[in-house]
Amino acid sequence: MINKILGYIILAIGLIIILGVIWQSYNIFNGKILAPEIFKDPINITKKSQGSSVNSFDIQAQTQKIMQEAIQEQISSILPSGSLTKILNLIVWSIFAGIIIFAGSVISGIGIKLLKN
Repeated sequence: MINKILGYIILAIGLIIILGVIWQSYNIFNGKILAPEIFKDPINITKKSQGSSVNSFDIQAQTQKIMQEAIQEQISSILPSGSLTKILNLIVWSIFAGIIIFAGSVISGIGIKLLKN
C-alpha cells in the first residue's frame, strides 16, 4: 500500500517537473519572459583618444579606421546587435530544458515502477 502512495507521489513530482519546464519554455519562446542570460552582450570599449599618439597625416591609420567603421556598419546591417547572444541563450535554455525534462521522465519512471509492484 505504501508503495502505491509513494509511486503516485513520485509520478506526480516527475510530471510537475516536466510540465513546469514546458510552461517556462512556452513563456520564453512567446516573449512573455526573457531567457536566462548566460551570454551577455560584449561591452563596447571606447577607443582612446588618438590626439597626440597618432599623427593626423598618417594615411594608413586613417584608412584602417575608415575600413573598420565600414565593416562594423555592414556587419550591424546583416546581424542586429544582441541577436547572437539571444540565440545562444535560447540554445542553452533548450539544452537545459531537455536535461530537466529527461530527469522528470526518469523520476516519473521510478514512480511507475513503484506502482507496478
